[in-house]
Amino acid sequence: MSTNRAIASNTIIQLTGKVISTFFGIVALALMAQYLQPERYGWYTAVIGLMQFIGIMTDFGMTPVTAQMLSEPHKDTDRLLSNILSFRLYTAIFFFTLAPFFALLLNFSRVEVVATAVASVQFIAISINQVLLGFYQTKLKLIVHSVAEVVSRIALVIGIALVIYKGEGFLWLMAVISLAAVIFTSIMIIQTMRSNTLRLRADFVIWKKIIKKGWPIAAAVMVNTVYLKGDVLILKQFVSNAELGFYGAAYRIVDVVSQSAMMVMGILLPLMAFSWSRKNIPEFHKRLQQSFDLMMLLAVPLTVGALLVARPLVILLFGKEYILSGPLLQILTLAVFGVYLGAVFGHAAVAMNKQKHVVWVYATNAFFTLIGYIVFIPRYGIHGAAWMSVFSELYTGIILMFVILHWSKRRLSLDRAWRIILSTLFMAVVIHALGELHVLWQIAIGMVVFFFAAITLRALPKQTLLHLVKK
Repeated sequence: MSTNRAIASNTIIQLTGKVISTFFGIVALALMAQYLQPERYGWYTAVIGLMQFIGIMTDFGMTPVTAQMLSEPHKDTDRLLSNILSFRLYTAIFFFTLAPFFALLLNFSRVEVVATAVASVQFIAISINQVLLGFYQTKLKLIVHSVAEVVSRIALVIGIALVIYKGEGFLWLMAVISLAAVIFTSIMIIQTMRSNTLRLRADFVIWKKIIKKGWPIAAAVMVNTVYLKGDVLILKQFVSNAELGFYGAAYRIVDVVSQSAMMVMGILLPLMAFSWSRKNIPEFHKRLQQSFDLMMLLAVPLTVGALLVARPLVILLFGKEYILSGPLLQILTLAVFGVYLGAVFGHAAVAMNKQKHVVWVYATNAFFTLIGYIVFIPRYGIHGAAWMSVFSELYTGIILMFVILHWSKRRLSLDRAWRIILSTLFMAVVIHALGELHVLWQIAIGMVVFFFAAITLRALPKQTLLHLVKK
């Protein structure tokens, strides 16, 4: 199979799997939000916000680091993968077991503190998934990850439905969420062990190499955490649990939409790293352009479409009790474009082994955003946090773009991007005209209009589609 066809096949597999898993994820989210109502959903938002804060702070960029290290020549895959997994497991256990103590320091309620302990299982499992995802990215064999994700999401929906049916409380929901994450990880580990010998290892020469490659990402991620999850922890001190629930519901939709960016870039990162490490600069430029085009193909219609249907979508998913999440979602949707842009050029920095040279981008972003949170959250509450989130994502994406293009000495072609924008405008006009229809009809018709407009205007990457259908 050619490389281009492998990219296309993996993209389709991942997109298909992501569509299915996202559907079940949204069903689970809707069930949970409606069952908990804004007050208790605020608990969930606070707990997950803290756990994500700890997770991001201790991430070490394990997915891109794994993909990069396994893409390098002259390696013992089993030994290297075992060491990366062991390193991630030990560090995750150490940091996540401290979560309840951090919750106490932040004045979380008793039930929220217990929930952080339960959620630690979920986030330890997620940490292992990060490594295994990087492994399968290098093999261009992401069907394992997609299947595991779909199975775990189905288990999550079933578990939440049982909790609701039996009328159990908040902590049971948190336990079900952790169990679904364990199922996800277990499937990944079992499948990986069919072709690889994995065991706990501590080869400190390799661990030192992991730390050496990971610390620039870790430093960037640590300052990232200030603006990625600092909003929830600061909001917790200034707004009610119900308001935090409104904010969390809107942000969760943005998180779901944004996952596609990391998925697609995860496919292309090993190929960019492979080209750059072997000094095949023309091939690297080709992959960078391909990454940009794919991101625009996803980011532009998603951003505009979500902006148009935000309010009715929130009511459909969460109920009228969450109507105040609609305007928040419209604001936060603007951040999606920045997330996708940052995904392209952040991964390009990793592929070029320039992680430490872009730490200043994340550091300055953290500085400005933290000041913004401190100034605007006490005054404007959840709306102030939403606008600062938009600023932070756009700042990172735009600055990284200019930095990477400077280093790569490459100007991106915007020909396909303009075609995508024009196709999106056709879609937006149609969705706006169908404002009286049910939101699901608006979304479905909008997708069809965009697809046919993109084909007509040649916005879709024709070569990728041809490679996909070639024998």
